[in-house]
Formats: sequence, C-alpha cells, structure tokens
Amino acid sequence: MNAERVHAMLAACLAEPARFERWCSDPAVMDEVLVQSGIDPAEFDLAAIRRFAGFVTKVRHNPLRHSLPSTFRALAATGLEIAVFSDYTARFAELQDAGPVSPEAKTAEFVRFLRGRLDDGDPNHALVLDILRHELAVDPPRDSPPGRRPASPPHGAAPDAIPSVRGLLRIERMTCDPQLALELLAEPEPDLHNLPRGPRIFGYWFREEAGGVEIIELNALSAYVLSLIDGRLTVRDIAHRLAEVADQEVTPSDLLAGLAAPSEIGLVTFSSAANEV
Repeated sequence: MNAERVHAMLAACLAEPARFERWCSDPAVMDEVLVQSGIDPAEFDLAAIRRFAGFVTKVRHNPLRHSLPSTFRALAATGLEIAVFSDYTARFAELQDAGPVSPEAKTAEFVRFLRGRLDDGDPNHALVLDILRHELAVDPPRDSPPGRRPASPPHGAAPDAIPSVRGLLRIERMTCDPQLALELLAEPEPDLHNLPRGPRIFGYWFREEAGGVEIIELNALSAYVLSLIDGRLTVRDIAHRLAEVADQEVTPSDLLAGLAAPSEIGLVTFSSAANEV
C-alpha cells in the first residue's frame, strides 16, 4: 500500500467529517473511493479512523468538562465516550464551519445531541442521561420567578384557591438515584453494577432565598399533581383533571389534603383570584 496515498485519504477523512460519515454509511461507495485512490479497502480500517476522529473531537471539547464534569465522567465510566464523540464529529464540524461558537452554544448543542443520540432503554445510555438531567437541574437558573410567601390552604373558598409553586420546580424522571450514581462515579474504578436501577422521580426545587437547589424525591401521583400547578388552575380544576386520569372521584378536599405536606415546607402556596394569601 502506498503510504502517501493512505496519508492523503486519512487527511481527507479528518478534514471533511460529513463526507466521511456518508462514506462510512455506504461501504460500497467507500470501497469505490478507496480503489479510485489506489488503496486496498481491506487494508484501510474505517472503524479505527472513525474512532480517532472521535478522540480528536473529544479533546476539542475538554472545556465542556468544566460545565458538565459529571456527564463526562459517566460517558467514560460506561465506555460510551469515544462512540458518542465519533457520532458527534460531523455535527461539530458543521458548527465550526458556521463561524465562532460560544462556550454556552457549544454546551447547548452537545446536550441536544446527547438527548437525541442516547436511548433510555439501554442501561448505560440511561445512566448518562440521568447524570446529564441531574447536572443541568442542580445548576441554579439565572432567572427565576419571584418566591411567594408560604401560606396554608384558605379555609373559606378553598376549592377556588389557586395553588402555585414557590420558586422554580423542575421534575425529572430517572432510572436511578443520580446522587448515589455520582458517589460511585467518584471512585477510581466505578463499579456501576452496584447501582440500584429502577424508575425514580425527583423534584429539583430552586428558591432564590435558599441560594441553591433542594432535591425532593416524588412519587408518580405527587409529580403529576405538581406538574399541573401553573398559577392559573384552581384546586377544583386540578382535582377534576386528576379524577379524569385516575378514573375515580377526587374532591378538592382530597387534593388539599394531598398538598398539605408540600404546603408546610413552602413548596406550594395558595392565593385567591383577587388577592394572594
């Protein structure tokens, strides 16, 4: 094999990732390109070149380790790192060709790619997605809604009271406890087989006065009810929607009883249509 021709083809593959991806997706076309270039397809390792391109892309994303350190650790621990960056190489090249990319835009695009590339049905993929969701959720938002004064449910026109979430609540469905996963990932050689897996729901509650995010584990019912609280629907409205989903009667009193605990900690507040309680 002519080394000069091989080097030229290697350079072309790395310089034009999008074209290289098209070649890789159609082996017959790739073989034809190699033969026309005087290269024996049997001696040209496409998979190795693709992995090398992924490694180069990974190195170029080292600055993202500051904003997504846990996600990067999860990618490495699950063995997905090179495969993910190999798939991302062509998209990253498109971003660079479009002009300068800010760190924030680079992070947002990589997060968007991971969410589309990874599959919750695969345990390793699901773990990386759990860590990604957790890492994004614990980062305090730059702009948060103003907090409301904690209040108990009004006794008079309780069914017509309007519940609101105090601060900002982000509900994430996971396949494990991400905090426990982070403890394992912090070990020199993480043994992820020791991580209990199963459906979990967590609420990430941010209040400006608290200066951080509080993590609350939720059951499916409480997560659904909290997701309906938008500052516009009344207790009666939410009870009606819950009854439709549950296919059984749910009274406003039932709902108020269920909201007692989140109301006590100040997560949920109540107001009337005219005045806040």
